Amino acid sequence: FLVDILAVFSMGVQEVVKISSDLGNLAEFEKVLEECGLEKSVNRFGYHCWKKEHMLFGSAIIYKRKSPQELSARLYALNYSTLGLVVKLLQKSKLPCDTKISLFKS
Repeated sequence: FLVDILAVFSMGVQEVVKISSDLGNLAEFEKVLEECGLEKSVNRFGYHCWKKEHMLFGSAIIYKRKSPQELSARLYALNYSTLGLVVKLLQKSKLPCDTKISLFKS
């Protein structure tokens, strides 16, 4: 996993996003990631997709939960098209209906 994520880090794109919900909670976030086609890494470092036949190939998510209603996530992908697809799949998933995904400004 670390070798793959380093390759995407050096050759791909990355963004930090804030995922939040005012009315619901993000307790099912891991299940949503798996339903989108991402797999939990062996060392529990994050979620990724390294299957070449999958549309999310070369993408990874490492996140930190700040509260039940908010988390920050670092998204990695080979290009912005794939990164946008990851975000779109998260928006269309079974997260609470008021979930917001926004770029994190530090």
